[in-house]
Amino acid sequence: MIVEYIFLITTMFTKEAVYVALASVLFYQWKESEKRYISDIPFLLGLAFIGQSVQHVFDILWVTGLVPYATIASQIMIFVQFIIISTVLILLFITMLDIWFENKPKIRNIGILLYCSIVIGLFTIIILIDYELVVITMFLLGIPTFALLAITFIFAYHQQRLSNIHPLFVGMGAVVAMSSYFVHAICSKIGTIYVDIYTSFSFIGVLVEIIGYSLFLYGFLKKAPY
Repeated sequence: MIVEYIFLITTMFTKEAVYVALASVLFYQWKESEKRYISDIPFLLGLAFIGQSVQHVFDILWVTGLVPYATIASQIMIFVQFIIISTVLILLFITMLDIWFENKPKIRNIGILLYCSIVIGLFTIIILIDYELVVITMFLLGIPTFALLAITFIFAYHQQRLSNIHPLFVGMGAVVAMSSYFVHAICSKIGTIYVDIYTSFSFIGVLVEIIGYSLFLYGFLKKAPY
């Protein structure tokens, strides 16, 4: 159990470093662009990964025991975490709509409004009824969101779009990141429970996430061959 716990802590800190690196690269690319808008893909994704890094810090604090779970402080952190996760999912969805409906603002805005309503509604129900439902909700929202993200960037690669990055690797990273939800679901059923979905075998799921987000990072650092 001790070995698995060490692996878990190590992979969690590594994933945090990847999140920070991703956000830094994306904001740097946005900063270096000739014209900058808050609707630009690097800016939106940069915000998403900042959100990911912040909410993941909460997970680290709980798993390491620095903030005891089921306390008032942890409940406040969970509430903030829900807000961050909701924002991240919305930012990812807006990024996809910007690619698919770049010249159709009405469809894009309607899609954003509908998705925001669904995400905010579901997480509000969780906060009011049962915090533990977040695991199921993240699974139900995370899987289709990352699946669409993968399809979007792979489509962009085949259409030879987004030439300043390598969208194929970003799409592949989304596929791997999506698969981590299934791995986490399996790992949450085995091993010693630490907090929420984290158990002594959760390092396997975290490792899959690291691979996925590393592909993301590589995709944003490497230019497409067209």
